[in-house]
Amino acid sequence: MAEPAILRQLFIKPDTVSKLVKTLRHPGGGGNGHAIPFQVQQDITDVAWLLKHRACTSRDPAIPTTGLPVLTDKLEIYRDHEEQWTEPSSLDIEITRNDWNKTFRTIEESLTNFKGVHGCPLSYTIRVATAIPADPDPSTDYASIEDEIIARAPIVNAQGDFVATFRTDNTTLWKLLSALFKDTVDWTDIKHCARTKDGRTAFLDLKSARLGAQYTNNVSAKIETRWLALSYAGPKRNWKFDDYARNHKECFLLLAKLDDYQVPDERTRVRKLIDQIVTRELDTAINMIIASPTMGTSFDKSVAHIKGFIGNREDTLVLGKRSSDGRHIASVDTRHRPPNQWYAMPKDEGNAIMEERKRKKRKLDNGNKKDKTTPKDSGAGKKTDKKNGQTPYCRA
Repeated sequence: MAEPAILRQLFIKPDTVSKLVKTLRHPGGGGNGHAIPFQVQQDITDVAWLLKHRACTSRDPAIPTTGLPVLTDKLEIYRDHEEQWTEPSSLDIEITRNDWNKTFRTIEESLTNFKGVHGCPLSYTIRVATAIPADPDPSTDYASIEDEIIARAPIVNAQGDFVATFRTDNTTLWKLLSALFKDTVDWTDIKHCARTKDGRTAFLDLKSARLGAQYTNNVSAKIETRWLALSYAGPKRNWKFDDYARNHKECFLLLAKLDDYQVPDERTRVRKLIDQIVTRELDTAINMIIASPTMGTSFDKSVAHIKGFIGNREDTLVLGKRSSDGRHIASVDTRHRPPNQWYAMPKDEGNAIMEERKRKKRKLDNGNKKDKTTPKDSGAGKKTDKKNGQTPYCRA
């Protein structure tokens, strides 16, 4: 599909192509029209969509030859979505002040439903970096056309000045934010942008005020305290190893959502996981994690290893039974074990097996003795009244 020179130099909106072709076919005024096949109109429309994509993503107008089929497929999906798109009237979201992270994520997601002057999702106006990603940054690296436009839509030019399209979209953003926060206590943090209608500055200033360094310090301190309080001393009624590992992961994910917070690396997460296990029944599994270069640097692999170790144990830890050194003694099945398993078993567990076998034997012996004892039948030989079950009266 050839690229006409006029389309290479001018940005023609896709919806303008049909009007242009219609005019060429029927110019009016008695002039002769031109026979333009439908396929040619379709090709011109495709080129217009490609050029629109190039303009919205700050790329050179020259259409690439590599990766074009994948890009064309994405554009077809984006094209269908945009043709059916209806812009909302306002940012209809709920401000959750006890979870500003959620509130700002909701705003960012909602802004993707609003389009700028060239159809760019308005969420590009609040991205952190004003400059576009450095090359190479192929379209194939993005999951969708929307993601690519949000990351690469132009905000500033080579001189660092805001481009005209961004200025217009920034004003639209301000109108949406002012309508959302106008009658709230948060208005004081953004009202200084009312004169310039600077939506980007208003959003970033409000986010800094609500999710700044002090907020991060306060929230992270609470999460870290909860994290340090976790421990695992063996299975309990409502606290299994799965619960322990899940809470570890939840604390990490909550910290990862905070801005400007240095989350622990994988090795630190593994160390926290095993350091807060206070039962010695898992010492073998923990030692294997420490000795392993792969599990020691992977939280998920360490959790999977410990869960597998617990699942493969024939013994079930029982709370309340402890050895002289304070650790849990395993209550095990009393069935026969091969010599290699028996001699590899800890001494406390072996003693527990022997005691359990003796206890069961005593219980069985006591039961057999009771069965052999026959109580005296004081009513033997006496006649009873079948009607009322009493011994009939007998005269002497």
